[in-house]
Amino acid sequence: MIIVTSGAQTVLKHTHVTVRMIEGMGPDCTMAFMQGVIDATPAEADIDHVHMLVDNNPKVPSRIKALIDGDGESLGPVIAEIAHRLEKAGASFLVMPCNTAHYFWKDAQDAVKFPVWNNSARTCR
Repeated sequence: MIIVTSGAQTVLKHTHVTVRMIEGMGPDCTMAFMQGVIDATPAEADIDHVHMLVDNNPKVPSRIKALIDGDGESLGPVIAEIAHRLEKAGASFLVMPCNTAHYFWKDAQDAVKFPVWNNSARTCR
């Protein structure tokens, strides 16, 4: 998250950035991520903040049933659909603050033409 907001700070000085979020798979995580972006943005006025659109959909299939129990519906197609819908809304990049949802990161990335932030890859560097 710090890397994302640091990058956003740099870009904000030069251009308008719109962050799209696939969320709802842990609404508290969504709020924490958004607060982190707000706190890290060097805004002097409301207009200086990062434009964020959030698809907060807690009705996606259960991550636990799909990944741990092994008898649930895959989140991949749902995450791909959400990513595609957010792409159509216009975006500079997409983030999924839910770490467990990153198991389906490739589904999101394959559905859109812009970068999807990969928490797992960034954390393991």
